[in-house]
Amino acid sequence: MYICHDVTVKDKATGNATSRRSKNLQYQLEIDGEKIPVCKTFFLHTLRLSDHFVFTALSKKDEGGHISPDMRGRHKKMIDLMKEERDRIRAHMLPAESHYCRKDSERLYLGASLNLATMYRLYCETRHRE
Repeated sequence: MYICHDVTVKDKATGNATSRRSKNLQYQLEIDGEKIPVCKTFFLHTLRLSDHFVFTALSKKDEGGHISPDMRGRHKKMIDLMKEERDRIRAHMLPAESHYCRKDSERLYLGASLNLATMYRLYCETRHRE
């Protein structure tokens, strides 16, 4: 990352090691292959960056100077997870035809003995067995 190469972190000679002020940052811009030291304000304004962006970039750099890869998007989509869960719930419920009009009805209904609390308890028991 460009920022990590142009900002050098130096330890302070004295001070508390747990403080964020225990390190000095030296900002430099490269012009014609030569690194020129600049002040923090000039560096940030020239590149249109914020302090937070620089600190985050430096925190992702390990001892060897390697930058950790971007981990955004490295998870299963939430919509897919919700769809799988919905399918699992639907498979758990056993719908039945209505006893009022079976002739033209495509709708399925739950049994009269089931209520929400009973269904949830049965679902939890089924999930626990899996």
